[in-house]
Amino acid sequence: MNLFETINKYKKFFEAVNLFNFIVNVKSTLFKVAYYKLGFIKGYLVLYENGTVCPRDKAIEPFKMVIQLNSYMHGFYTHGLAKTVKRETAKKGIYLK
Repeated sequence: MNLFETINKYKKFFEAVNLFNFIVNVKSTLFKVAYYKLGFIKGYLVLYENGTVCPRDKAIEPFKMVIQLNSYMHGFYTHGLAKTVKRETAKKGIYLK
């Protein structure tokens, strides 16, 4: 079974599936992570690179790495973007509170 067949096997009706665009490398083992969404995130699926489902005990570390990276990127995008906007407006003589 390939990667997308495995992901769709666990997908429920009306759920959208998103696959992170990067591979997680843990101790020379490569993982892919997908998440299921129906308005909000319903669950995650950690797979080996070949598309087979990873057992829970081996999935914890790559899952934590993906969540941490995603949190960092979200924080950088929201807070970092706000800081750059403040700098640009200050250069133009417009001051925000």
